[in-house]
Amino acid sequence: EGERDQKKALSVWKYLSGQQSYESLGMIDMPEKAPHMTPDSATLAIALDICKFGRFEKEAHDVWIYSQTNEGIVLQSNVLTSYVEALAFFGEKGADRAVELVLMGIKGEKMPLRSVRPDKKTIRNAESCLRSNGWEEHAARLEGIVV
Repeated sequence: EGERDQKKALSVWKYLSGQQSYESLGMIDMPEKAPHMTPDSATLAIALDICKFGRFEKEAHDVWIYSQTNEGIVLQSNVLTSYVEALAFFGEKGADRAVELVLMGIKGEKMPLRSVRPDKKTIRNAESCLRSNGWEEHAARLEGIVV
């Protein structure tokens, strides 16, 4: 039941942001002519948190790329925080990517399209999620970083 609800929440978000058609919603009760919106950073962070808890790797990547390619979105560190937390749940490749994104942000590099500066919370949460998922060596790469 919980996973189905999480997938419904992601479908509604995709529909409202213009990424999914009305017909693809299936049994979700939404108005057919709902206005499209540009999600803010809080909405994106929530979508990424849903992906993390549901272990929806592809969907998390889709939300991140959407945030990166949409110039109308003001990216804030909370979006990066939610994404690197989710990546820690997606195996060693995800753990590598989490560390890479934090380090790219600290250097001010594009990730892959726009730069988001990590704050203290981003770094500490990434470190904590990496440790709790057994990625000690990855977490150690973030120790002692001051922003």
